[in-house]
Order: sequence, then C-alpha cells, then structure tokens
Amino acid sequence: MFDLVKPHYKRVWKINPCVSGHMFGVNWPVLARTIVTGKPYPIKCLIIWVGNPAVWAPNTNMVYQALSSPNLELTVVIDRWMNPSCTFADYVLPAQTKSLERPYVATFEDFHPGVTIWERAIEPLGERKDEYWIFRELARRLLPEDKWRDAFPWETLEEADNARLEPLGLTIEEAKDLYVISTWTPRSYEQIDPETGRPRGFATPTGRAELWVTIFKQLGREPLPYYIEPYESPVTQPELAKEYPLILTTGGRFRPQFHSELRQWGMGMREQHPDPLVEIHPETARELGIAEGEWVWIETKRGRILMKAKISSAIHPKVVNAEASWWYPELPGDKHWWYGNWISNTNVLTPDELETLDPYTGSWQNRALLCKVYRAVGLTPFMQYPTQR
Repeated sequence: MFDLVKPHYKRVWKINPCVSGHMFGVNWPVLARTIVTGKPYPIKCLIIWVGNPAVWAPNTNMVYQALSSPNLELTVVIDRWMNPSCTFADYVLPAQTKSLERPYVATFEDFHPGVTIWERAIEPLGERKDEYWIFRELARRLLPEDKWRDAFPWETLEEADNARLEPLGLTIEEAKDLYVISTWTPRSYEQIDPETGRPRGFATPTGRAELWVTIFKQLGREPLPYYIEPYESPVTQPELAKEYPLILTTGGRFRPQFHSELRQWGMGMREQHPDPLVEIHPETARELGIAEGEWVWIETKRGRILMKAKISSAIHPKVVNAEASWWYPELPGDKHWWYGNWISNTNVLTPDELETLDPYTGSWQNRALLCKVYRAVGLTPFMQYPTQR
C-alpha cells in the first residue's frame, strides 16, 4: 500500500507520506502472532514508544503472550511513566511530555489544513529525552553517516520543528502565541503546481478525490465502499446472541483521562474519574437487578471484566458502552499483577483472530460485540484511592 501511495503523495506534496500507526503500520494481531510463532519470519526486537499496546491492543491474552515471548531478545519501551507495556521490557527510556518538556508542532498526520504549536513549559525533568533525539541517536549508531544524516538532518527536535514552520516565515518562538494557524482557502487541490501549471489535485493516481479507489483495484480489492455485518453480531451469530444478548461497545472515551493516560492517583485526574464505568439503559439495569454505582461483570465468550454501572437513558436498551483503556497503576507491575491490566481492560473482551479483521485495513472489531452483564455479587473492590501515602 505504501509503495502505491508514495509516488502520488510525493508528486503533490513533494515529501513522503506520513508512516504512522494510523495509516501504514503493520496491524497488531499480525505482529503479535509473528512474534509468538516466528512466522513468516522471526521478530527479535520490539521498540514501543508512548503507545502502551498492553492496554490498547485487542485480545489481551495474545498481547501478554507476545510481550512476554522468549522470541523477543530485546524490548525497549519509551514512555512517560511505567505501565503494563513496561513489565516485560529490557529497558524503559523516560520520554519528555509534549508541550510540558518539549515543544509540539503538529498537522494531525498531514490531514488537516492547519498547524498546532505549543511551546515548552519547563526544562525536561531528570534524563527524559524527546523521541526525535532517541531515534536520531539510534540511527547515528547503526547507519552509515550519509544515511542517518539524510533521515535526521536537524540536530534537535526544536530545529526540526522550526524547519517545518519555515514556509510560514515563523519559528516556534514567534508562533507559540498563535496556538493554531489555519488556512482554509485556497483549497490545496486547487493550487497551481508551478512545475506543471495545472491544479495540484489530490495525491491519488487520478489526481481526483476518489470514491472508486484505484489503488484498491490494483490490490485486487473492491474499489467501491460496501457494507458487511460485523463478524460477531446478533445477525451473524444468532446462537451466540442467545447466551450473550447485549451489544457491547468498548471504545468509550471520557474526561479528564485520555486513552490509557492519567490513571495515577495524586495528579488530580484519577480523583475526578476514579473508576471504570459502563453505561446501561435504565430498563436493562432494572431487568438485571443492577443499581447505579454497583460493580458488574461484563462478559463475552473471550473473558470478563469488572466495571461500575452508570445508568443512562442516552443509550439503547440492547447496548452497553464500556470505557476504554483501564489499568491500575497502584497495583504491582510484575508479570502476575501486570498493573491490574486483566481487571477492567475492555480488550480482554475483544477478538483478534485474523479471519475477524477488516480485509482492507486489518482493524479489529471493538464495537457491536455480543456480551452479557451481571452483578458482581460478594465482591469487595480493592482498586481504591490509597489512604496512606
């Protein structure tokens, strides 16, 4: 896919496309199985940076197998705090926090007609480094000089960010008070390419915004969008739906936490949202004998997790919405406790078998799963605010 997109992207924008986990990365289910089986080839080293796949990746059981696999001879985690992805790491490198310890210049992965600029608030704490420095130093040690200097021509992240702002005639210092710089007109595809004298167009083989996707056709895929029922739903698996009658969504977002961040006590964030919540319609809760704030089990055929019930009439009676990315920094981080990653992490419930994945993107089903919910009888929760500091 990347090789097919690259020439058209470079033709329009004069740079290579952004290779991020949201676009051209290998999907996690394939990577995890390759680590565990060594097929089609062995993977010996894993570098994880500010991602925490132990929490966000599907099928937590397979994630555990992959991260703890003896096939990995070296695992390095780059992050801002210890988390479940660090448990099996050989090295954990402390990363700087964007806009706190390092500046931040972003265009939302090149898909937004604007740039966001945040200045650094404080000097980096301890030995924390930004990711640019870490990967530049790694490249400097592993590659011939012409190669690593071509990949990392700037000495520092700040120099790289200033180079990105240079076409605007600005530096970070000059742009920091603007916060967001947007340009909505003229539309980029209408701009005249000085090399051709014609409109720039889109970064596609036809130069147009494609509904009939020519690259999909080249890959032997259906070029037009079409609908298929989820792999696991009351329609596709009616027998399973008899045992698991509710439809589960596992991607619930909430403030002030973001993804798996800010779960630590003492920062002011966990205090505002201390427990994982699952939304249940009042009628459904009444039928199940569940009251507001009670701990409940959410179960699929892959496992079960604990959350507190949040009664809400905003949700359909047949649907429950579970908050994503829960783990417990206050619990031990050894291979048994694993920071409580088994207790309330919704990915304990999600599938990742290769036949269940989207054939175009490799993404997995984390919504419209089949589940059942019932009271956690006799349970005394221990995930509470620490009374002794």
